[in-house]
Amino acid sequence: MLSVQQQLALEQSRMAMNKIDQAGDILTSRAVGLLQASSLLLVLVGVVRLPSFLLAPHPAPWAQASLAVAFLAFAGMIGLFIFALLPRTYPLPGTNVWEEIFDGYLNVSEDACFDQVLSDTLRATELMASISRRKAFCLQASLVLFLLQVVGLLGLALTG
Repeated sequence: MLSVQQQLALEQSRMAMNKIDQAGDILTSRAVGLLQASSLLLVLVGVVRLPSFLLAPHPAPWAQASLAVAFLAFAGMIGLFIFALLPRTYPLPGTNVWEEIFDGYLNVSEDACFDQVLSDTLRATELMASISRRKAFCLQASLVLFLLQVVGLLGLALTG
C-alpha cells in the first residue's frame, strides 16, 4: 500500500501534468484564433483593395512592398503554426511494452514501482512543458507577424 506521502506525490505530479496539458491546448486554440483573424483580415482587405491594385497600370512601389509584407507575414504565421503543432506527440507516462511493464512495475518492490511511476509521470510532464514552451514561442512570434501584416495591409489601404 502506498504511503500518504507517496499518494500526495503522485497526485501532485499528475495534477501538474494535467495543467501543463491544458495550457498547451489553450495555446493551440489561441494560435488558431490568431491565424483565423489574420486570414479574415487578409481576405477583407484583399476583396476591398486588391482589384483596384491589380487593375492599376503601374502600382506604386510602396503598395507593392506593403502587399508583399502582408503576404510574407501571413506565410510566416502559417509556418509558425505548423511548427508549433508538429510533430504531434502526446507524451504519456509509462510504456505499453509488456516486457517493460513487467520489469519496471510488476516484478519489482512496491517502492521501486512507485519510483518508476513517479519518474515516468515527471518525464511526461517535462515533455509536455517543452511542447508548451514551443507553442508559446510560436504564438508570440505569430503575434509580431500579425502586427507586421496589419502594418502592411494599412500601407496597401492607404496607397491609392
